Amino acid sequence: MSSPLTEREARAAIEDHLSGTLEALPRQISFSLQNPFAAHAKFTGGGSVPCDEAAAGPDADLTFSVTYWVIGVPESETGRYLDVFRAAWQQQGWNPLANAGDGPERRVRARTPDGYGFTVTDNGQGILTIAASSPCFPGGTRDGGSMPADITNP
Repeated sequence: MSSPLTEREARAAIEDHLSGTLEALPRQISFSLQNPFAAHAKFTGGGSVPCDEAAAGPDADLTFSVTYWVIGVPESETGRYLDVFRAAWQQQGWNPLANAGDGPERRVRARTPDGYGFTVTDNGQGILTIAASSPCFPGGTRDGGSMPADITNP
């Protein structure tokens, strides 16, 4: 029997999955918490939230989530890059799903075989973001760590 996932392991797996995604994408693509075109547009290093809002409390199961800006995609090609992400995820054996989205936003989502979720969103204005979330883990393993500011193409 394997031991339960910890917050630290969840962050490490998200980083590994994001790095694996980058390996399957063109070399100029990277992920950053800081939008290079808007100094005020910065995501946090992620955090843990209850898996079930009704079961909140110090011992409630948590999920770790983080969002990054996708850097290096030409503004005019963000829609095409949704297909590039979907193909990269299929190549890795993930289960990607396209979603036309509401209004100008379009998304592609994927779930890894080990239960991590990823969503790339095209905001319709030439900007892509990628969000990641972990499977649930025991709240007692929370350590308050965060993700790196940048994840670059290896």
